[in-house]
Amino acid sequence: MRLLPLLLVACEIDDPDNGNACTEIAMASVSLSVADLDGAPVSDATVTYTVDGGEAADCESWDDGQYACGWEQPGTIVVTVAKQGFVTVTETVEVGMTDDGCHVEGEVLAVTLEEVACTAEIVHAVQATLVGSSGEALDNPEVWWGYADADMEPVACEPDGDTWWCGEEAWGDIEVYGTADGHTTDMELVTVEMDEYGCHPVTESVDLVVEWLPD
Repeated sequence: MRLLPLLLVACEIDDPDNGNACTEIAMASVSLSVADLDGAPVSDATVTYTVDGGEAADCESWDDGQYACGWEQPGTIVVTVAKQGFVTVTETVEVGMTDDGCHVEGEVLAVTLEEVACTAEIVHAVQATLVGSSGEALDNPEVWWGYADADMEPVACEPDGDTWWCGEEAWGDIEVYGTADGHTTDMELVTVEMDEYGCHPVTESVDLVVEWLPD
């Protein structure tokens, strides 16, 4: 497996702080190769890093699954590798300086991503509640859902006590509606995301409130 070179083009310069002749180079703090269990390079992962607990930044990537995380940045570096459908990997390394103080001593990591085995559970896109604006009991309450800006018949949500469950394994921009006899219709638009593994939607909560229709 070819690893990303740590050094780029160099020339010698004087460092007035330590009196040494340092090379003018860009040294990667962490050089990373990412592959799947079959050994195939993964070049479309989301790879980020932090230095000493600071703000996360993107690592630079190449087409053959090689990544460079930080340039000439010493400290505690945490690298996170994520890809939908795979288990997220986090690695922590301590990056120091060379004895002459010119450059970081770059670390080299090889990460293997393992595919996620999604569970067979059914996850709903939305958990909805429906109440009257004055706290009144509702006769024949109904809650249904549909994709926003989509030509589809509305789908009834499944009642469970005072809760309705909407959209089995659905995700995206979803409109949820609720009404009851003698009441207005309320609608909420939510964006439902998939979980980090791309297995199931992350359930959103929606509170619908309906009012009495005017006499």
